[in-house]
Amino acid sequence: MSQFSFDIELSYDDSSRLLCATLQPGFDSPPLSGKGITQCLYNSEYRRFYVFDSEISELLEQADTLTVKGQKIYEEYSNRLKKLGQKQPDTKADAETEIASEPSDDEPQAAQTTSPEKAISAEKILALLGEQKISFQIAECRDAEINITVSEDGLQAYVSIIKAYGGSPATEASLADALKKHNIVYGIDPEAFASALASDSCANLLIASGTPSTKGQDSRFEALVSEQISTAPKMDASGKVNYHEINEFVIVEPGEPLMRRIAPGKGLAGTDVFGKVLPATQGDILPFSGDTVGSSISEQDPDLLVASTKGHPVIKARGVSVENILVVKNVGLSTGNIDFDGSVCVNEDVADGVKIKASGDVTVKGVVGKATITAGGNIVIAQGLLGGSKALQHSTDEPYGAFLTSKGSVYVHFVTRSRIRAAKNIVISEYSSHSDLHAKEQILIGQEGGKGNLFGGHAQAFKLVAAKVIGSPGGTPTQIQVGGDGDNLQKLRSLTQEKRQLSEQIQDLNEALNKILLLAQSAGMTTQMKEKAEQLRTNIDQLQASLNELQKKDASVKKILMKSKKSRVIANHQIYNNAMVTILGASKKITEETTGGTFRFDARQVILER
Repeated sequence: MSQFSFDIELSYDDSSRLLCATLQPGFDSPPLSGKGITQCLYNSEYRRFYVFDSEISELLEQADTLTVKGQKIYEEYSNRLKKLGQKQPDTKADAETEIASEPSDDEPQAAQTTSPEKAISAEKILALLGEQKISFQIAECRDAEINITVSEDGLQAYVSIIKAYGGSPATEASLADALKKHNIVYGIDPEAFASALASDSCANLLIASGTPSTKGQDSRFEALVSEQISTAPKMDASGKVNYHEINEFVIVEPGEPLMRRIAPGKGLAGTDVFGKVLPATQGDILPFSGDTVGSSISEQDPDLLVASTKGHPVIKARGVSVENILVVKNVGLSTGNIDFDGSVCVNEDVADGVKIKASGDVTVKGVVGKATITAGGNIVIAQGLLGGSKALQHSTDEPYGAFLTSKGSVYVHFVTRSRIRAAKNIVISEYSSHSDLHAKEQILIGQEGGKGNLFGGHAQAFKLVAAKVIGSPGGTPTQIQVGGDGDNLQKLRSLTQEKRQLSEQIQDLNEALNKILLLAQSAGMTTQMKEKAEQLRTNIDQLQASLNELQKKDASVKKILMKSKKSRVIANHQIYNNAMVTILGASKKITEETTGGTFRFDARQVILER
């Protein structure tokens, strides 16, 4: 027995650019399938059209339903033909009429029946199903679609191209028209333009960039005086060095110009992708610092800072303080200890056993012995720091003879057996021997002239320790550390774990709170529920505050670790045995004499690059 079935017929409407598939009834056609329809499209001139998969699915579903119903009608007709027997209708129409009517019981049975396909057509079966013509729009001819988007500030334009499906692809002309339609005329990138057309599609490709306006530089402040003596010894015409002959300590008189404020810059105008000029913004007019003493703004010139008293100038970022000056010849038994609110200048030496404390700078033009100097500014020792050595009675005894503490930088010619702490830099011309050096920024030895030897003791700075020679031929133990401490890695791991635990607790409490609020919506908020909700909110706020604090600590530790990876130890010429460099808890010990190089942190270890 034949099988009622459908085939499809494709037709294209040029006005709507839609491709239709019409179900054609018949017998014994291959079953329709999505794969078959796709193959049919591929073998046709419509292979590149955009296919509507949902329409094809609906077509197949409709075809399957009608095929089943149509087959039932066909089988019913076939059975009735058998009952007619040899009674042959005169025409096909008559046969259809007879089959459509209920046959009587006394009709004779035929030995041979009429073929059902001849008795009824597939089109008739479709008509009996109440359908005439069944068509689905299964594909569409589409030109390439060009979309242009522009950032809110008008400084970037992006292009997205949806490829063509049987239609016209994107061209230079169509892309140029799209840009023109959006009034994009400035900053079009020729390479991006070509790249967008190189393939049949692209997404959010930056095709034009404007020039942002630039804010002018804020007020600058130019110091008109120097605040300290030269840190290097003088050399005469014959090449001889005189360490006593240095610049005098700077003293200013009332009314003397200290600092000038330079007018802010006007900035530069910009242009957006529409060609519109973006006006420049003038830099800010910054005021002179309000934390200076001994200086004031000139009455004749609001951009000029002048001294209002006699003293030593201390230059700051946006101002100059004029501090009191105490000038002495020597500091020893005859003077005793010095504690002065201002700056101190010692024209010769500082003897053993004395202490100098100053809120400003301390300058010593001679030698400092086993003394203690504390300065709110810089410490400058024109010659040397002789901490000396002493016999230690116990392992806990202090091995150093001299102690320097500076909230600025320390400049000294040479150092022996001393402890130095500087908030900024330690700069040593000749050498450091068996000393404990600690600077928050840099330790520089011999970098601007001098032997530059660092041997014995311990040197620590965050950014850089640089010396010409590290260690000594005898293998003196010399320890150097840069960057953050090694426990920062453990701190980061602990903080990460604590943050995760707090986040989980906050999430659990929020879920409990949400359950109460949902229950309240349906059943009403009781007093007990309200108290519980308030307690949960309080706990959540407390945990969130703790989490915020941990996040700040986490960011701080990460910042230290990132900066530490840029920390360096540099030996310009030579490194001797027993020198050890530590960065972030990792150490590298030199076991034999080698040429100079740079120590840095990489892959959780310290490496030496030459």
